[in-house]
Amino acid sequence: MKTTPLVLVLVLAVGCATKIYEGPTSGRAAEAQVAISLAADSALEAFDAEPYRAQAVAVEVYGLTEKLEGYSPEEGYLRSLVVRKLVQAGARVVEGRADADILLAISLDAAGVDVIRRDLPLIYHHTTFRGLVRGRAVAYSLRERAVTGIIAATGFSRESIYREIYIFYVFGPITTREAVAPKLEPAPPAK
Repeated sequence: MKTTPLVLVLVLAVGCATKIYEGPTSGRAAEAQVAISLAADSALEAFDAEPYRAQAVAVEVYGLTEKLEGYSPEEGYLRSLVVRKLVQAGARVVEGRADADILLAISLDAAGVDVIRRDLPLIYHHTTFRGLVRGRAVAYSLRERAVTGIIAATGFSRESIYREIYIFYVFGPITTREAVAPKLEPAPPAK
């Protein structure tokens, strides 16, 4: 019968779906939030807050993300991770430099999500969300009420990949999550 292929295509086409985003006021899809938080969690996993035990620490985050005031969502999330680690280690986190012994400055080189979509209509749909967090944390002594010296400097960099796959637009999403160390260019030799 010649109608069999046509019926098969129609049956599969009935299951076709389009993902429509209706997100929070932040404008970020849940998948993008998962990708950036996974990268941030992994990037700061090795951050050692123990040296700051019993000290007053002010935490400031600097990034390139646009913002109207305060921190961007990525900067705020990173700050909350650092504050949690400091408090767990017994540090006293203060809001301003005036009450701090140490300024922990976190500079973000990059914090964001790339979205890649691949599609073979009616058969295969694949979306990859690649989150990247890269920067450095530098601790400055403020005991003399001026930035007097670098106590510690730590770089961090991590990518995360969150994938969703749909087969025939019916079966799925098949999801995977992973945090990976990004391939970085080697630093140029010192002169």
